[in-house]
Amino acid sequence: DNSDYKEKTETLKYGTPSEISGVVDKIVDEEDVRYIDELYELFYATNSNDVRSKILDYFGKQEDPCLSDYVVEILDDPYDVTNSFVSKCMQYATQVKCKEAAPALVKILEGENEDYFNAALSALGKTGGKKEALYLAKYLSRDDLETPVRRRPDLQVREVALEPAVAAADHCRLRDIRADD
Repeated sequence: DNSDYKEKTETLKYGTPSEISGVVDKIVDEEDVRYIDELYELFYATNSNDVRSKILDYFGKQEDPCLSDYVVEILDDPYDVTNSFVSKCMQYATQVKCKEAAPALVKILEGENEDYFNAALSALGKTGGKKEALYLAKYLSRDDLETPVRRRPDLQVREVALEPAVAAADHCRLRDIRADD
């Protein structure tokens, strides 16, 4: 109803971060599309990454790529924000199938920081195309790979991460890459 809409809009404009987070959670649960403009503006106006995370949940659930540019910027330089916010950005990139995030995800995979490895691997596998599938197949078959994936054979990240990308790739070429290594 209209009074509920007005109340939530007022909270989005003037509420504390915790009040705003609660309202955004309700909006996400209700899948209410009336707040798209307000949430988009709030995303850039707020200094709270907790509020931004909630808004990423909203647009991710809607599969709306309107925040992709911002997410790619964060993934290009993920070291000035919390690990949880970086993970949320990877989740959003996956939900909206943000192919522009692929170079940043590759950079994260090749970096020294293992905190993001599994999330980046999964995000790249789910958002990438044929080129990324071939990259992942070759990358994961390296003998020198010292990552949580190599140390924990119980993790089935390879199959999970490659699942959508492999569908787009030529299986023969993937076998050839594995055979070459």
